[in-house]
Amino acid sequence: MKKLLTLLFTLTITFSALGHAKLEAITPSNNAMLMHSPKELALSFNHAVKAVKVVLKKKKGQVVNFSFKPSKHAQKQFKWALPKLSPAMYEVEWTILGSDGHKIKGSSEFMVH
Repeated sequence: MKKLLTLLFTLTITFSALGHAKLEAITPSNNAMLMHSPKELALSFNHAVKAVKVVLKKKKGQVVNFSFKPSKHAQKQFKWALPKLSPAMYEVEWTILGSDGHKIKGSSEFMVH
């Protein structure tokens, strides 16, 4: 009986972890060193999600306004046009809502020379 409970617990944890959405790619990539301002910000996930919040800011805290609006429909890929960015370190902070109702947060950095 103890082995059966252990197996069921392990399977529950395994399948629960497999169900969470994960970031597959971000453009500009994490720790990218860019010679020119990027034209867009793009996020790709392994499952369809809703983008709840995406913030782009200079490392010193100045928020960069771009066309982000929370998504109404779940999708795997998101793209937003960016204004011309001045040379600086930038951080992208994102929050998504997975189909299982979990909020997942992440961040990435890049530099424009």
